[in-house]
Amino acid sequence: MCRAKRCWLGLFSVLLLLVWTGQADAWWNEGWKYRKKINLDTSASGASIAAAVEGVPLLIRLHGGNFDFTQAREDGADLRFVDGDDATQLKYQLESYDSLEEMALIWVKVPRVTAGAANSLYIYYGSAEAVNGSDPAGCFDNGQALVLHFAETEGMPQDSTGFHNNAAAFTGGQGLPAIIGKGISLNGPADMLTVPASPSLETNQGFTFSTWVRITRPQTGAPLLTRKDKAGMLQVGIEGTAIVVEFTSGEARKFSSYPVGELALEQWNHVAISGVAGGELHILINGAPVATTTTTLPNELPKLASDLLIGGASAKGGFAGELDEVRFSSSALSPDWLTLAARSQAPDAAITVFGAAETGGGGGDNLALVYLAIIVSNITLDGWIIIAFLLAVSLWSWAVVLGKSYSYYTMEKGNRIFRQTFDRLSRQEPIMEYGDEKLSSSSLYRIYQAGYEILTRPDDHGCGRENGGKFEADCMKHFMLAIEKAYMHEIKRLNSWVASLTVAISGGPFLGLLGTVWGVMNTFAAMAEAGEANIMGIAPGIASALAATVMGLLVAIPALFCYNFLNIKIKLITSDLNIFLDEYAIRVELHKEEAKK
Repeated sequence: MCRAKRCWLGLFSVLLLLVWTGQADAWWNEGWKYRKKINLDTSASGASIAAAVEGVPLLIRLHGGNFDFTQAREDGADLRFVDGDDATQLKYQLESYDSLEEMALIWVKVPRVTAGAANSLYIYYGSAEAVNGSDPAGCFDNGQALVLHFAETEGMPQDSTGFHNNAAAFTGGQGLPAIIGKGISLNGPADMLTVPASPSLETNQGFTFSTWVRITRPQTGAPLLTRKDKAGMLQVGIEGTAIVVEFTSGEARKFSSYPVGELALEQWNHVAISGVAGGELHILINGAPVATTTTTLPNELPKLASDLLIGGASAKGGFAGELDEVRFSSSALSPDWLTLAARSQAPDAAITVFGAAETGGGGGDNLALVYLAIIVSNITLDGWIIIAFLLAVSLWSWAVVLGKSYSYYTMEKGNRIFRQTFDRLSRQEPIMEYGDEKLSSSSLYRIYQAGYEILTRPDDHGCGRENGGKFEADCMKHFMLAIEKAYMHEIKRLNSWVASLTVAISGGPFLGLLGTVWGVMNTFAAMAEAGEANIMGIAPGIASALAATVMGLLVAIPALFCYNFLNIKIKLITSDLNIFLDEYAIRVELHKEEAKK
């Protein structure tokens, strides 16, 4: 026995420890109510990198499908990003945040992403007191000297790095929808973007250039990047649909790549070129290497002091297409670094896998209550009409349940008091008059009183007690009729109103189903009117429709349980009445026989 107790105690302790461990998860800052875990997929289906990458700014796309904008600030100022250790705060840049359209673009600098291992970070949100923590300069470092998001709708494109290499001149279209927010368009030799020369843009040790490109036709000598002065030239261009890279130092050509890769027309393509002095030149399209030169670059690359040109003219022509996310670095970033960056920026965002929302910290809110509030706010008029009917049915059923439960409780209590006295009566005195007010709710007492009045009241039936208390011959017939009539009244009293619960049991689900079908019809009608299917447009209507079904079940299920409970009570009290009826009749019959002697 003691061993069994110890086993149960040990099992209970283990379960308690598991529960406590689950509740004791670390929480970066108690001032934030919510968080989500973002796993980084480095497998072939995600980033597809072979080595560890450090200090890469990853693009986090938030939308209604992976983030609840109603739980964060309208301007996104409360967003914070924390490393997988749930302790190290990460630097980030909030490029755009639109809570109405439920779209956001955030760049987050991840310290290290390891190939073939679990990598993750957390997004925290839900703090009313937080100030905007966006830090573009801290997010883009590691040799990155120029980062142009083209988020501006007018004016000069601005650099997001701490070097402030902002554009000094720009001719072309801007504020156009692109692969990452907004982009620019250049339409031939006359259109270009000029970034003034800066020590941060030096190329003598190495360089990295990347951008998103969209062309609609093959190009002829179309420059994407050009830097040219007396020291030499660096140019990245497009020939046909291929990428060409050329270096010159002074008057002599030192290096030129053959056209490599192939850009898909009418689609966005990520182009990245990385080279280091005395090393190889890497060319990647959409994160996949398309060329690695076998001939190494010169040990000394030209130290260019000229402006950096995007687009513009060449001897053969100019670039005509769209650009987004132009970047330049004064160091050679690894192919894995560029692959990880490109895959995080792709529209499918296969690298980022969002987990479920968690609640904690100082908010103390329950997500179930939050979601319930969202559902209630989306219930339509037709849904409220059905729910109003269901609430009325529910109130009626609960009134019946509570009233009958109290009635049965007082009845059973009165019956117990009555039986205590009745069981003490002797065979010679089976009847007596009770005057206790506690018996007014007793069903046994009411049956007893019906029989007592027949046995003690002189009337035409001759059932009064006269001549020494002897009964007349047909007294028992009238006595049995009286107590059976009282018994039937008690049965009717027990069952009254209980059957009305079946309205809630059977009608509740059907009313809820009516509300669901009605709501779904309205949702599909709205889709037909809009001419498109959008999950964010459908979700509120479906939630409203299903709310009616849930309400119908919430009405019917408690009514069903209570109906069964009341029926059990009725059966128990009815059994007591039947037993008392037989016992009462037997006692009176025995007393009658004694009176005849």
